[in-house]
Amino acid sequence: MKQLLRKLLCFALVLSMILALSAGAFAVDGKGARVSSSVVAILKPRDPGLNQIAELSRAKQMFSTMSIAELNRYIDLTAAQIRRSEAGLRSNGAPKKANDTTVLLLKKLWLASAQIARLLGYPCSAKLIECSVMGVDYQESVGRGGLFREKIVATKTYQEYIAKIRHGTYTLGKGYVLSHSKSENRDLFYSLHACTYVTTKDCISYHVTVTDTYDFALMNYDDIFSGIVNNWAWLCQYGGVLQNIRVSITFKA
Repeated sequence: MKQLLRKLLCFALVLSMILALSAGAFAVDGKGARVSSSVVAILKPRDPGLNQIAELSRAKQMFSTMSIAELNRYIDLTAAQIRRSEAGLRSNGAPKKANDTTVLLLKKLWLASAQIARLLGYPCSAKLIECSVMGVDYQESVGRGGLFREKIVATKTYQEYIAKIRHGTYTLGKGYVLSHSKSENRDLFYSLHACTYVTTKDCISYHVTVTDTYDFALMNYDDIFSGIVNNWAWLCQYGGVLQNIRVSITFKA
């Protein structure tokens, strides 16, 4: 009898553990249905990056409706807010490290600066600054606008390059590192540092691909941002505000 009771107790204990694990593996949704807890975890907006991207997108849309004077005003107010925050941290003896709120403000400030660049006639530079803020690579190909292509094909650098390709002086499929001078196109000068040109050919057309790594620390935007934003772009990049991104532009010659 004692052995039978022990077996029954063991069975009851195992059964209770199985039921507990099964209950923990499911949650109840708003309609009363049971959903796996792993699915619930995925559905919860736990990643602050998603919320930040949404807020930055709203800020970018707002900036697109503003004048240069309004954007400058926003930059001045934002910079003052950041300085007050930093002063408060220093007075409290806190380490000098930007928190999430400060980083978000800095990113918005750079989006506003990008819009100023666009209004001043630098749409390519503005686009890459925005991509750098958002941390997304820039890709452009036939059928996707051609923001860079229209400026690239008009430059002497490109025209000399493609002439050498057509004449066989340059080799198909080989990369050639080229730079665009400020004199031939200021926008390309400020947006592309040292890009690599590679051309392939099918039975009909030449296909040109221009690639680059956009690194704000290597750029000099003094002519654009002088008097608008203090020159601290290099520090911002290492604070996670501006990120290095890949640039790829493909078009038919």
